[in-house]
Amino acid sequence: MCKRGTAPMRCAMAEVFYLDGEAIPFIPGQNVLEALLEHRQESSIPYFCFHPALGSLGACRQCGVMVYPHDGKHPPRLTMACLLPASRDLQLGRAEAKVQHEHQLISELLMRNHPMTARSATKAASAICRT
Repeated sequence: MCKRGTAPMRCAMAEVFYLDGEAIPFIPGQNVLEALLEHRQESSIPYFCFHPALGSLGACRQCGVMVYPHDGKHPPRLTMACLLPASRDLQLGRAEAKVQHEHQLISELLMRNHPMTARSATKAASAICRT
């Protein structure tokens, strides 16, 4: 599967990793999140601190995915997609309850520590509109 509008030669040479069983093409040197953003208009993985021009930090912890090792000796682990280099036949999951729970907890933490509550945001917005 290649993104619509991708040059045929580039598409044919792309390697793939798998996210919940779906083949995602990537160009060597991309991280998982970059490949997802290039493959789709919107990523199916939430992210907050990543920007292509600035690189990856992994600070927001929003883009967590489950990585399944090929060897069977190690358990799956939660890793940030923006810090994970895309590699051939990499098996990833986002639909697991543990991943969904992690996304929910991080979102709640970010919102709880946000300086603007809904009430103060409304006041600030109306003050800005009046000026």
